[in-house]
Formats: sequence, C-alpha cells, structure tokens
Amino acid sequence: MITQKISKEQCSGFGQVCVLFLLLLSLLHPGKAWVLASGLLLLVNILVPLVFYPFAWVWFLLGKWLGNITSSVILSIIFLIVVIPVGLIRKMRGKNPLRLSVFKKGKHSVFTDRHHEFVAEDLKHGF
Repeated sequence: MITQKISKEQCSGFGQVCVLFLLLLSLLHPGKAWVLASGLLLLVNILVPLVFYPFAWVWFLLGKWLGNITSSVILSIIFLIVVIPVGLIRKMRGKNPLRLSVFKKGKHSVFTDRHHEFVAEDLKHGF
C-alpha cells in the first residue's frame, strides 16, 4: 500500500484546481449552472478543504507516477539523440581514448606516462 501524506494546503490547492476547471467549463458552455457549481465548490473549499482529501491523494499520486515516467522517457530520448550518435561518430573516426583495443593484449600498461612537474601555478587555476 502506498502511503502519502496530504496536507490541508494541498487539499485546498486541489479544490482550487477543481473550481478553475468548472469556471473554464462555464466559458465553453455558457450557463448559470457551471458558475453556480464553481461558486459552491469554492465555498466548500474555503470552509472544509479536507473534503477533497481522497481526490487530492489520487491526484498527487498520479502526479508522482507521471513524473517518474516522464523523467525516464526524457532521459532516454536525450541518451538516444545525444550520447549514442556521439559514440558512433567517435567510433567511425577511430577515436579510442581509453585504448580498449590495446587493453590486456600485452604486458605493458595502457596508461599514458606524463612527465610533468607540478608548480604552484598549476594549483591556482584547477578548472
């Protein structure tokens, strides 16, 4: 069972979204019924916002699930559009900065020897 704490403010926020939805419906379908319903819902929201607790719980749970799904989809798309083409282009150009083709082929190390003597100026501007 998924437990989620919903505050009074979150219930009130959900009630305000419902009122806004009914007001938008009143613009699409003119008539006093939608305006009256939104006014009554606003009054309930002001006086007893915890009436919306079960609906707010479902609403915020749906928001969490959609947030998880959306972030996974967006990161997957970015990976497919950016990382894979860059890797394929580097492979086609013959770039091999890790020297994987030489790794464990002989007894020598694949690390590049760098004979550099560090001075104080190197530490001043590290980035």
